[in-house]
Amino acid sequence: MDNGTGHMMNANVDQYKVPFSMEIPEIETLIVEEYSALSSTDAYGIGEPANIATAAAVANAVYNAIGVRLYEIPITPSSILKALNKVS
Repeated sequence: MDNGTGHMMNANVDQYKVPFSMEIPEIETLIVEEYSALSSTDAYGIGEPANIATAAAVANAVYNAIGVRLYEIPITPSSILKALNKVS
């Protein structure tokens, strides 16, 4: 991002690769039986753990790229520009 204009300087940002299942480390799932009577089925999702770290990984990548930590998502060009302007 250009600090003055907020325009993207990296023309190929739309071609960035998204990691697929073979490129992500294995996540161990532990089934813990707990009956808390919070719902009629006491069901919990087990598919969410793979999604939990995604936003943090992207935020860390942005931090490594620009040197400013962002704590809110979505991380947009305007939020990056705002964060960079606070630092300078």
